Amino acid sequence: MMARRDRPRGARPNLARIAFLAGAAVLLYAAGAITVRYRLPPYPAINDAIAQVKTVLDYKQTRLPWQFFRDDAAPAERMVVHDAARVMPGATMVSAFTLDEETHDVSVVAPSGEVIQNWRLRWDALWQGATAHIPPEVMARPQKHLHGAKIAANGDLIFNFTELALFRVDACGRKVWQLDRRTHHSVDLDADGSIWVPGLYTRHEPVAELPNHAPNFEEFTLLHVSPEGRVLKEIPIDRLLMREGYGGLLYLSTLNEQSTLVSGDILHMNDAEVFPAGMTPGVFRPGDVLISLRNINTVLVIDPEAEQIRFISTGRVLRQHDADFLDGNTIAVFNNNMLLDSWFDNASGRRGSQGQRSDVTIIDARADEVLSRFDGGETPFFTDLMGQQQILANGNILVTEARGGRLIEFAPDGSVVWEYDNILDPEAHLLGAITAAERLPPAMDAAFFAAARARCGG
Repeated sequence: MMARRDRPRGARPNLARIAFLAGAAVLLYAAGAITVRYRLPPYPAINDAIAQVKTVLDYKQTRLPWQFFRDDAAPAERMVVHDAARVMPGATMVSAFTLDEETHDVSVVAPSGEVIQNWRLRWDALWQGATAHIPPEVMARPQKHLHGAKIAANGDLIFNFTELALFRVDACGRKVWQLDRRTHHSVDLDADGSIWVPGLYTRHEPVAELPNHAPNFEEFTLLHVSPEGRVLKEIPIDRLLMREGYGGLLYLSTLNEQSTLVSGDILHMNDAEVFPAGMTPGVFRPGDVLISLRNINTVLVIDPEAEQIRFISTGRVLRQHDADFLDGNTIAVFNNNMLLDSWFDNASGRRGSQGQRSDVTIIDARADEVLSRFDGGETPFFTDLMGQQQILANGNILVTEARGGRLIEFAPDGSVVWEYDNILDPEAHLLGAITAAERLPPAMDAAFFAAARARCGG
């Protein structure tokens, strides 16, 4: 008879425990599969975090930092005049990156190429006080840069440190005021000197008026600010769309057949511009504000007094920026036409290496009809992010190829008459992104800015 071999104490299998663990593993797998399949929280947040990590790693390994661009064919001089007789008169404001990630430059460049006004701006040097209005994850970002700037009638500069705050500084660079609201992307001035600017909140809790919005998500607003820096009015754009019967636009980012749950940067509001004083009304009228919502390929015009939508156009442009009133019936939009299937090529030294073109799209609001698209012809331009156009009084178009660090002034026949490149390192052919640019009125010349500096003691 064989002796029984006793099992050591504690070695007896706990079948109930094994069954529990196996069942839990199956449930966890099933939950994970369902979360991924139907993009339920926390999938959007995790997926976004993974994408950001991949982006950082890719740029560090194969790309330049996003604000730089290498162009082996860049001119030796920053400003090149190709046809002086056809250049629109006036100095040019250029808001751009420098080699120092913490310092942003805003310069006014005269037609001669001379810098007649300059601001060197740093967040840490300007902001004072608490930052309770800024989420900690946003404050932790290492890069704080300008996006959106306007020069006021007295020579002051009004600008966003994007997604952080709105500032006004005088011509000497001294702060006039700061606004503790998260403003971003654009700044526009009304005839009375008041300011229209996009606002932003990151919602960490659900909002009853916005069903199926899973935190964290961005809620965008339109802010009207007095010349002295006081908020006059704030209009939540997401809730306006819902209230005005366009709620379906809020859920375009979902691919789930079973749910319309959305989160993150749903609309990406990137422009707000008021109907210019003196422009003849048509479909649009004084007081109207034109808004661009990049992530749903939509531009709309609202009456901010009545808080009503007066015009809306969806799908005529792709990932657009900078929508402008041209007249009472027509708008111009910088159409990024962002169809890249891989990273933006900012390191090869060759423009247009991925074959993409942005364009300036002209839309007639009376029939929501595209009248024309201008893509530069023999001098194409492309930027996946940012970008602006300015239709000048002589019919020229000033294009801001933001990521490429280049301004191009086109004559009506498509020829290039003027060019500006934000050259940071000539030997490395390195350019910096231009976040805003504008051809200024002729009255804003060297004497204008000298007088502005004299008033503030500069």
